[in-house]
Amino acid sequence: MKRTLFMIHGMFCGPWCWEKYKGFFEEKGYECVTTTLRHHDLSLNELPDPSLGTTSILDYTKDLEDEIRQLDTTPIIVGHSMGGLLAQILGSRGVAKGLVLLTPASPSGVLALKPSVIKCFWSMLKKWGWWRKPLRGTFDEAVYGILNLMSEEEQKDTYNRFVYESGKAAMEIGFFLFDSKNASKVDESRVKCRVLVIAGSQDRITPASVVRKVSEKYKAVSTYREYPNHAHWVIGEPGWEEIAEYVADWLGENVKREYERKPYSAVVNYIVDQETYTDSIQDISAGGIFIQTAKPFSEGQEVSMTFPLPISEEDISLNGEIARMSELGMGVKFKMPNPEQQANIDSLVNRIPMH
Repeated sequence: MKRTLFMIHGMFCGPWCWEKYKGFFEEKGYECVTTTLRHHDLSLNELPDPSLGTTSILDYTKDLEDEIRQLDTTPIIVGHSMGGLLAQILGSRGVAKGLVLLTPASPSGVLALKPSVIKCFWSMLKKWGWWRKPLRGTFDEAVYGILNLMSEEEQKDTYNRFVYESGKAAMEIGFFLFDSKNASKVDESRVKCRVLVIAGSQDRITPASVVRKVSEKYKAVSTYREYPNHAHWVIGEPGWEEIAEYVADWLGENVKREYERKPYSAVVNYIVDQETYTDSIQDISAGGIFIQTAKPFSEGQEVSMTFPLPISEEDISLNGEIARMSELGMGVKFKMPNPEQQANIDSLVNRIPMH
């Protein structure tokens, strides 16, 4: 089963920043979705939509959650910088199979305003009303805080692709104490999936000391890894491959490629080609069921099913597709209407004991 990475870029960026990671993980068999945050689809030197300045973290997360709910699977969410904060919020909403936070921005409650961070934003913070205006830092600020381990040519090429960012979103992250809506808040008790947190010891805009506290927030489910020879741009600075390899290994160990099947006996009523049938379920996973039947169906046929959920014993109706046929019956892959229902199935199946 192909796994999906939903990749969220950070401040001043766009999907282009994932070029290296996207190619790397596609070669490993992943499907990569590189999203674009609201008002970030700008061409070189294009001025931003004026409403960008008042775009909230809540606006970004709403857009992203809507996009994720259109997918036919629950993705692993990978976020860099501010995208890492957005990933945390989405993880608390139950729409992620796993989280990979690459030098992530911190949620409310984790103070991020170190002197180096203020220096990264100084030209923007000096302008009155910055918290409601589109922002874009200087080249020197980008070099100091984000691109400090890259060659001069790479620094110029990357900075020239930077776009404007929301002043409101920056305020909600850095000055959360003044945000009445607490937009950057994350309820860590609602993050149930595994979380990988990556920090760079030479990072000046999301310092490792801050990122470490982010990992501690999710200590029940998190893995923390700090790289002494890396800074903020871990998605493209020299040696990025080392981190990407570790991420791939971690995903392989912590986020299962295939759903684990568990024995489960129940009656299933189902419809194929407008004909109704009743048979027995042999086993179940978070991704589908195996139905014992001698009927001559074909792989790829659509199936509508109703059967009792394990543990809860409430009936559920789902659509699916015949993934394989055998002498014993057929494996049917679920087609989940939304990530929340997938998460519900995951939880129930995980509670079934193995015999």
